[in-house]
Amino acid sequence: GVRSLGYVRLTSPDLDAWRRFGTEFMGMTAADGPDSVGFRIDDHAARLVVSEGEPGTDAIGFEVDDRRALPDLAAAIEHR
Repeated sequence: GVRSLGYVRLTSPDLDAWRRFGTEFMGMTAADGPDSVGFRIDDHAARLVVSEGEPGTDAIGFEVDDRRALPDLAAAIEHR
């Protein structure tokens, strides 16, 4: 099954608001990219990345127990 949420990639027209939210409210470390801001909470790459654009969700990644769990997770998501 799913062990944890791996990452979330969002789009927003207001990166400054996200930068304040991520650092001041959530306590994350921000790293600016050319058209995005990434937020870290541990040793992994940015867990939350917000890119410029219309408000939306680009991707959500999950950490699973092992390779065998991935097809089951994909099938469960497709049925929803």
